[in-house]
Amino acid sequence: IHADRVLADGLDLAELQGRGFSGRETRFWLMSTHYRRPAAGSVERLADARRSVQRLDRCIQTLLRVGPGRPCPELDQLIYDIRQGVCRGMDDDLDLPSVIAVLFQAVKRINAFIAQGLMDARGAGRLVAALKEIDAVLGIFDFSGMPALDAEIQELLEAREKARAERQWDLADRIRDELRARRVTVQDQKTQHS
Repeated sequence: IHADRVLADGLDLAELQGRGFSGRETRFWLMSTHYRRPAAGSVERLADARRSVQRLDRCIQTLLRVGPGRPCPELDQLIYDIRQGVCRGMDDDLDLPSVIAVLFQAVKRINAFIAQGLMDARGAGRLVAALKEIDAVLGIFDFSGMPALDAEIQELLEAREKARAERQWDLADRIRDELRARRVTVQDQKTQHS
């Protein structure tokens, strides 16, 4: 697996995040090239990765908002195709670019079904559940449109800030670790408390 520093336009990953590229966008960019190939990058490629991640996010947000409707007649096949395509790519020497291709083929099909009114809330929920399983490995999807998760994360962030203000560093670190487990990155900056 690639172990060298990864540079894009002469910038390392920390500098890229400082330019506004998130960890998810950077991860997606790294996944778009097979690990046996050089990870040549540029700010333009990261911008492409950002657009790709946004396309995935729009699909998930649309699924989260699907209401009553007609059931999708091809739902079982679609979920099967997604899972099999992802497994096939992972089993083929971690061919993550092919996994990404499978996901975008699925997004195209999902969007077409929704546009035709062939998706109900139950089917959308099954698709979201399948994508969550995949995301446990890839870590590129954003399910934050789910209200309960947003409220929980906000509570954790507030509790962490309070712990920092009260100089309870161990508690603040535990909360940060919990947030990290939920794929929320917290970057501390110097305050009057630290």
